[in-house]
Amino acid sequence: MIEMFKNKKVIKKYVAFVHGVTPEEMKIDIPLKKHKEKGTEIAITNLKTLEQYELQIQGEDRFYSLVQLELETGRYHQIRRHLKAIKHPI
Repeated sequence: MIEMFKNKKVIKKYVAFVHGVTPEEMKIDIPLKKHKEKGTEIAITNLKTLEQYELQIQGEDRFYSLVQLELETGRYHQIRRHLKAIKHPI
């Protein structure tokens, strides 16, 4: 397993429930600030919408999406930060 991680043979996929209606598929390519440093670094997340939901809460329609996320890079809180940047927070 260690060798697989070192050689980037492991594909990391996550599922998240987010606010709003997300596109069917998209690549989020937004550089992120380094943790506790001034510079930025490349960060890429691939998003795929699995389901979309419309809920009525206290008489108000709210929209949510269930998404699958695949990381091409692994940065500090990358998923949370990318989703917030595209206005679909977890």
